[in-house]
Amino acid sequence: IDAPVSGKASLEMTLEGEISAATFHLDVARGGLQMPWLGRGQVALDSGQLEMRYRSEANEIELLPSTLRLGAGHVTLKGRATPVPDATLSRRVWTFDVEAIDGALRPIQPGTQPIAIETLIASGKFERDTGRAGLDNLAFRVGGAEITITSPTTAASDSADRVLEGRLSPMPLAT
Repeated sequence: IDAPVSGKASLEMTLEGEISAATFHLDVARGGLQMPWLGRGQVALDSGQLEMRYRSEANEIELLPSTLRLGAGHVTLKGRATPVPDATLSRRVWTFDVEAIDGALRPIQPGTQPIAIETLIASGKFERDTGRAGLDNLAFRVGGAEITITSPTTAASDSADRVLEGRLSPMPLAT
């Protein structure tokens, strides 16, 4: 996220000093949402609220229903991130899965109706040490049009090169 962020965090610790649980509430102001698979491009972001929690017993970070506002549209997402259970990797890699549970895009033309986001699902990997992220799968369906992209990542790869395979379905003219 390339935007001003403020927030609150709450941590629970064991007697040994280990974090056993945490919750985070983040308020995001106007800026951009960088998507590594878009290269240097980013999605304009007007505002948002992100709610997350960490549970040590599940060893996961959960994105609780969280809303981002993009122009006159919005998307509410949920998801989770978990570490890759591969002891041979020298880097700390996490997998992530995110899906939209609500959302709509509003066309730029005045007087047009919002178009509901029918499906938005993304999964991939995030390398904690370098901040590098990769998208494995993306499925996006809105207004009868569907875009699917696959780009398998190799978590241990040092290459920034990616191969994308995608499909764009026919769409109604109104979309």
